[in-house]
Amino acid sequence: MKGPIHAGPREIPPTGKSFKIPTSIIARVEDGRIGEVRIYFDFLGLMAQLGLGPSTGHFQANRIGMAWEEFTTSSHLAKQSEISGSNLLNSGPQAVSSQFSSGEILSIIVAWLVLSVAITYQNLVGSLTGTGSFDVVIAGFVATATGFILHEMGHKYFAIRRGYLAHFRLWIWGLVLTISVVTLSGGGLVFGAPGAVYIAPAAAQFYGYDSGGRTVDPEEDNMIISAAGPGINLAFAIGFLVMLFLVQPGFLSTVALYGLLLNVGLGSFNMLPVSLLDGAKIFRKSIPIGLGIALPLWAMFMIFNFVI
Repeated sequence: MKGPIHAGPREIPPTGKSFKIPTSIIARVEDGRIGEVRIYFDFLGLMAQLGLGPSTGHFQANRIGMAWEEFTTSSHLAKQSEISGSNLLNSGPQAVSSQFSSGEILSIIVAWLVLSVAITYQNLVGSLTGTGSFDVVIAGFVATATGFILHEMGHKYFAIRRGYLAHFRLWIWGLVLTISVVTLSGGGLVFGAPGAVYIAPAAAQFYGYDSGGRTVDPEEDNMIISAAGPGINLAFAIGFLVMLFLVQPGFLSTVALYGLLLNVGLGSFNMLPVSLLDGAKIFRKSIPIGLGIALPLWAMFMIFNFVI
């Protein structure tokens, strides 16, 4: 599929730029009738070529000749309608194939390692000279895995479940800033923004339907996908809080404390009703849901940072 965009549908403006992406249309036939139609194409590749989306990794415009298995995970279309007067036979939402793109898992690991080192920098350096605690270093790595990585994977999982494309991408300047700030400050200041999950509509959402035939509500989808991250932070914060009360002082209590503080901190920050943060997208659609996630996180943040 190729050509210039002169009349962009929905959120794609008519940029006039040309694009070229691999596309495949597959129809499943049952009893002589079309039971399902799927359209596969590299949506993020399209967005990158139009200058509207991320242009890193295998979504770069010059990577047109990508392997089929890379772009066939991009979208599913099983729109229930009528073809020649016959209803489509649709067995319900189809399973979404693996959405981990080439290099994505490595990107997740790199982001986890960089952020973990930044958070535990003083103890990590100190452990080499005998002045730091290696238990704190391990606790920091566990806390980062739950507070940041699983937060992002929550966004990714629910985005895929709602029929969207979702890929974790490193932010190179974020990595540079994270490493630079923590090194120059000796671990006294941490700037953590190594990457994030990029989400874009798949073919079905692009035309207003998902694989189950429902009409898409972008605001509801945005709320659910956004709530997944801080919701995971809240769940882990409660779990670590219970663990903190159950275990004896020692290594496990250190893990519980760091896990609690990081999940509460990240969750509380992301639930602020400020543009670009999860909280703004959640509160815009549902104030009760927003308060249900935000109030416990904010309360724990105030207690463990300013009371205890």
